[in-house]
Parts: sequence; C-alpha cells; structure tokens
Amino acid sequence: MPGDRMKIWDGVYGSFAEAQADASVFDEDIWLGKVTERARAALDASRVAATVAPVAETREYALPIVAAMAAEPGKTLRILDFGGGLATSFVPLAKMLPEGQSLEFVVVEKDAVCVRGAELFGDDARVRFQSDLPVDGARFDIVHCGSSLHYVDDWQDVMRKFIDYRPQALVIADLPAADNASFVTAQSFYGKRIPVRFWNLDAFVASVAEMGYALAFKARYRNPALDLSLETEMSHFDEAHQLGYFAQLIFRPASNP
Repeated sequence: MPGDRMKIWDGVYGSFAEAQADASVFDEDIWLGKVTERARAALDASRVAATVAPVAETREYALPIVAAMAAEPGKTLRILDFGGGLATSFVPLAKMLPEGQSLEFVVVEKDAVCVRGAELFGDDARVRFQSDLPVDGARFDIVHCGSSLHYVDDWQDVMRKFIDYRPQALVIADLPAADNASFVTAQSFYGKRIPVRFWNLDAFVASVAEMGYALAFKARYRNPALDLSLETEMSHFDEAHQLGYFAQLIFRPASNP
C-alpha cells in the first residue's frame, strides 16, 4: 500500500536527543557500502578515456555563483550577457545576490529583442539592452555567453572583444563542444534553418588560451529545454561528428590583465 512506504523523514523535534537517533549508522556496513559505491562510480568515471570528459554535469547556468564570488560591497558589479534574450539570466541573479548589491547588467541582442526588453524592464536601471557590443574602453567584471556563441560565424573575433573587457571571469554555458571533430551544421527551427557551429572541446579551450584566458572550470551542461536525448538527436551523424554532451566552461585571466 502507498501509505505503508517507509518515510525518509519522520517527526518534528527540538533537538538531536529528542529525535532518538541511531548514532552508529555512519559506522555500519549499509552506510559505508553506499558511500563506497558512490566513490567507486566517481573514480571509474574519472578513469574513462578523456574523450568523454568532463565528468561532472550542470543543469543551471553558473553565472549566479560566479557573480557572487566577484561581487564586492560598495562596488558596482558589471556583467555583459551576450545573446541573453530577454534578460532571463538577470532575473534570478538579481534575487540571489546580497541585498543592496549594485548591479549593471548589459544584454547584447538583436534589435527586436532589445525593443521588447526595454519595454519589459524599462523602469529597472540595473539592466539595459543594446544591439552592439560596447566599445570605447568598456570594462566588465563578468562576460557571460549562454546558449548563443554557436550561432556566431566569426566567433573568435567576438571572443577577442570579450577579452578586451578584461573580465575576471568569462562564462560560456550550453556550448556544443565535446570530443567530436569541429564542424558547422544547420538547426531546424519551425521550418527555418539556422547555421550552428559545434566545436572540439580541446580545440576551443586552446583557442581561448591563446587569447590569454585559462580554463578554470569545465562541466557537462544539460539543457532542461532539450526533451530528447542528445544521443538520439545526433544519431544520424557519423561517429566523428556526434556529441555526447554540451559544455559549461569558466575561463579566468592566465595572468593579471
């Protein structure tokens, strides 16, 4: 019966003593067996050939965590979000940062998106939309590029412009880059075709390193909007051009900018 299922949490108490816990649980075979299984699984995954790295997986953009680490009391935190849509990253970020944190959030998008963004956020001075990358010595603490760089043809030029802002962190999320060969394909979108670039992950990291930014973090990224498995979506490509995962990467200056 459903009601007979063992409860994970049971009771409301004011102290550990009242809960009458079994103090030996953490020393017994069941607990030790569970943690051993997890450790062995993690070790086994880490020993798999580098062609399936990175092992860790993320399901959310890392931007809020990076922003929290970069924020300083009394200083305006400046973030550039390239291809940021209607500031969907700004909304949760603003709630996660400490109350009173000064924030300047610049979204670079297509003209039509900028018009709609200005309508939605017109009374919020913290966020603004523009169709061109800022120039004239602009500086940003963080440059974020989520689910967008693969739509850029001259992506290396755009990356150089990002690095000209001398950010503390460059966050690239939902990047189609794995152990595959680099190539361009066409994405189907409601009867339209959009050019998309897929990278070899090592080659992408090496290109950014040549620009003076070193990889500080890498993880697989699972886009919650992708209902079908990536394996299914890529199955019609030859093996050299199949991606087993997308990536989320954080780069930092290789030396002080």
